[in-house]
This record gives sequence, C-alpha cells and structure tokens, in this order.
Amino acid sequence: MERLAIDVRKREISGKGISRKIRALGYIPAVVYGPHTEPVSLIVEPKPVKKAIMNGPKGVNTALELKVVDSDTTYKAIIRDFQTDPVTRKLLHCDFWAYEAGDIIETKVPVRAYGKSIGIEKGAVLTRHFYTLDVKCEPDNIPAGIDIDITELDIDDQVKMDEIPVPDGVELLFKNNVPVFSVGMSRGKSLEEEEAEAAEAEGEEGEAEGDEETDSESK
Repeated sequence: MERLAIDVRKREISGKGISRKIRALGYIPAVVYGPHTEPVSLIVEPKPVKKAIMNGPKGVNTALELKVVDSDTTYKAIIRDFQTDPVTRKLLHCDFWAYEAGDIIETKVPVRAYGKSIGIEKGAVLTRHFYTLDVKCEPDNIPAGIDIDITELDIDDQVKMDEIPVPDGVELLFKNNVPVFSVGMSRGKSLEEEEAEAAEAEGEEGEAEGDEETDSESK
C-alpha cells in the first residue's frame, strides 16, 4: 500500500509554553500512540498533515508513514485527531495512531449517494440523514467512503443502516436501524397523498357549490 510520508522530530519537553514556541517556528506539536506504541511527543510541519487531511485519498484515514528525523524509526499511522484555530483555521495540534498488521480501529467514513432516483424524477427530494458512518476494520482496509446507488428509490422509499453495502473486512457500526437516505415530497407528504388531498378538496368544493345551488332554488 502506498503511504504518504511525513517527516517528524521527537521532542523531549512539552507544555503550553513549548507548544507556542513550536508554532512560532512554523511547526506544530503532535503525538503518536497506539496499541503497540507508548505515547511519543513530536514536532511536525503542518503542511503535509493538512495535505493528508484535505487531499489525501482517505482524508484523516489516509495511510501515513511517519519518519523520525535522524533515526531509523518509522511508524505506520493514520491521523486520529487534530485541532485547528477556530478563527484562522490554522492547524494547532495532531494526534497520530500507530498500528501494525491485524490491528482493528473504529473510525468514521463519509457516505455518499449517486444516481437520480425515481422519486426525484417525480418531483420529490432526497434527504440525507448522515454525512458519515461508523465502521470497524483494519486501518489499511478503511474505505475512502461508502457510495450508495439511489436510482431505484421511489417516493417514500428509504435506505436504512442494515441495507448499506460495505466492503469485505469492514463492519458497519450502528445501534438503531434508522434511515441514511430517504426520498419524499418537500412538505413531508408523498405525491399520492397530495393528489388524494387535492381530489378530496375538489370534491368538497363541488359538494359545497351543489348545496348552495339547492339552497337558492328552494328559496
């Protein structure tokens, strides 16, 4: 598997003051840890980390190779967490999760729909209930995303959790079998219901007009 290489440096001192100095020098503080790795404090350039997050084939789940400068040490890792400045959006800190073959991780992957459903062709709208799904698998098997074909969805149809296709070796995690995508009219009513209500309203209006004509004739 091709991995995005990132050079890192070990740091012996930690703390808020040190972190500010690291950022002032154009780097960010980071840490790497995992089931086989004691936490190690690092210094890393933010640019390759942001590249992995924004442009990596799997985003934060992109496979990385952390190379410790001036050392033979390397880590197979993914980005476990990161922090950004709420105003400037600059990267402030990053956690890397180091793993080995056979390790299992729980993470989130994006869910996407493709195709134009039968219901949409009739004027309905597609509602997305989730943007990401929770999965469990080996880190190298994390899918870039889960794509769902909605072409056959008619009005009032849904795609529920237990209907989501996942690759081999990947387990979808969910507690309740709720919809992920659904197709319905924008006011929450199906086309058939709206047509029935319109017909009923027309019938009531016709009956009212008939009653008025009867009343006028009786007078």
